[in-house]
Amino acid sequence: ELDTVGVTLNQIDFASNVEVSIGDEIFVYVYSSPQFVGAFKVQEENDSMYIEGLESVLKTMNLEIGTHHLVLVLDKQILGYVEITIPEDFKTETNEENTNNENSNENSSSNENTSNTKTETKVETENISYSTEEISEVNMKRGERRVTQAGQVGRKEVTYRITYDESGKEISREKISEKIVVNPVNEKVLVGSSDYNINTDTYRYSVGYACQNPTSAMCTNEDSELYSTTLTVNDDHYVVCVAKSCSNDGSPYLEV
Repeated sequence: ELDTVGVTLNQIDFASNVEVSIGDEIFVYVYSSPQFVGAFKVQEENDSMYIEGLESVLKTMNLEIGTHHLVLVLDKQILGYVEITIPEDFKTETNEENTNNENSNENSSSNENTSNTKTETKVETENISYSTEEISEVNMKRGERRVTQAGQVGRKEVTYRITYDESGKEISREKISEKIVVNPVNEKVLVGSSDYNINTDTYRYSVGYACQNPTSAMCTNEDSELYSTTLTVNDDHYVVCVAKSCSNDGSPYLEV
């Protein structure tokens, strides 16, 4: 039983040892039915914590005359329960409407039925999609892809407040909270970015003094002694020109 300093049909005052704070949202249920009453913000006045506004909701619920237990929940943890008593003269809004409209026409009766809704809270498990992370890999040929870490879908629990019409059809839902149960694991994929694969292709590298004409098509650096550097990949030859005079210390400098 929840420690309180006062309980009425409209307001519940908490004892000082109840761990609630201003602004906390308390979910209230009628245990005997069971039915969801609503969510109420904790307020403070004269150093006393309380929630109020229950009576207007209770009048819409057609509770039987007598004692009922109200269960209070905070952050999915039960704080406790309090007892309330519905007196004989406690007229619900539905009863008042029926009394005032005993001789109403068929049209007004239809409107009354339309307002007969039911609200409940429901926890649903939903998937969390994972992302794909692409990593450039120079040791793979361009266009190749290799998965190094498989992606895994995560899961979360989402709490909704759902309202149904008199036929049981859902007419609205409001997200109250959500909690991640399993974090998703992103997929990792290596993506090739090289035109050659150093793991399979054959390379040969050679350097030699060229003594070539500076105006040759291969090397066109005027007034320079040139070295030729040859890179061979799978029997295809690639010549790189090196100009000795391009560096301050006279060592060969990569020109092209």
